[in-house]
Amino acid sequence: LLEKQKHLTYWLPIMVPFRSFVLSPPPFGHPLFSLAPVLMPFVFKFYDFLADFRCPPSYVLSRRAALERFPTLKPDNLKFCCVFYEGAHDDARTNLALALTAADRGACILNHATMTDLLYYKSSGRASGLRIETREGDEMEVAAEHIVFAGGPFTDDLRKGEATKSIAAAAGTHVVFKHEHTPRDMGLLDVSTSDGRFLFVVPWQNRTVAGTTDVLGARVTSSTAAPIEEVDWVRREARTHVDFCQKDDLGSTWRGFRPLATNPYSSSDSTTANGSGSRDHVVAQNPETGVLMVVGGKWTTYRRMAQDVVDRLSTVECSTAEETLVGGGGGGLERDVVL
Repeated sequence: LLEKQKHLTYWLPIMVPFRSFVLSPPPFGHPLFSLAPVLMPFVFKFYDFLADFRCPPSYVLSRRAALERFPTLKPDNLKFCCVFYEGAHDDARTNLALALTAADRGACILNHATMTDLLYYKSSGRASGLRIETREGDEMEVAAEHIVFAGGPFTDDLRKGEATKSIAAAAGTHVVFKHEHTPRDMGLLDVSTSDGRFLFVVPWQNRTVAGTTDVLGARVTSSTAAPIEEVDWVRREARTHVDFCQKDDLGSTWRGFRPLATNPYSSSDSTTANGSGSRDHVVAQNPETGVLMVVGGKWTTYRRMAQDVVDRLSTVECSTAEETLVGGGGGGLERDVVL
């Protein structure tokens, strides 16, 4: 993303404060990680190595330097801080740029439309197309040589009537605070919250966003309402390190779902057998209908997901790795905007 979507991505330094040289509870629940404050500078250098040192290098800040760099950081018992870099992007703009780029390359984009059923060849039972209903209530039938379900956490809703699930969802709650409580160019990561989960506090469009990692076993719904107990947890944990989070500063909240993938058509997939899911993506095909689905994955691997799908359906070499999205230069729709 950082190489092909430079207009939508950037490096964000993340500060990790340590107020003790032994963490309890240990991150990931493993006793070895109780020594994370001692090990973390080396861990982040290994993290740099995994990125082929293409990211800015991680470093260590003394207590004094950390408080100067992050003025709202609480000084109580602060020992030192590590700083590492994560790639960040505007996901809404990225999503829109993807749709516009596809349209510019000849795709037909239909928003606010629902697939109500599959169409089938009577002779073989293979899928031949879709029945679609628009938001205005209009219905249409669309014939297709290939059909791909790419519904994220809602993929199982598209696989109507199939008993085996492809998604084991995890949920994450995020809280938006009205004001800036971090430097505009630095976020914070707490690796030693009260229950062992990680908590990020990052700057976002003149506001502050704080959020959790995964809560496994969540039921996927179309509602983005965040559970009040999770919101309270985020606010309470964020106050551990940052001097803010008063109740009247709360701007908005939302809950998102991560699709942890399984292959419902493979009995040898261990994640299918034990009901868990993989953070990697899975491309699988229904042997009866021929419908292909891609589930799991994340923003950082979406181009690889697209390539794996195209490679399954076509002998033409996939070009997604070289495509620049609209807004990133090289002509296309942004040229029309300039004119």
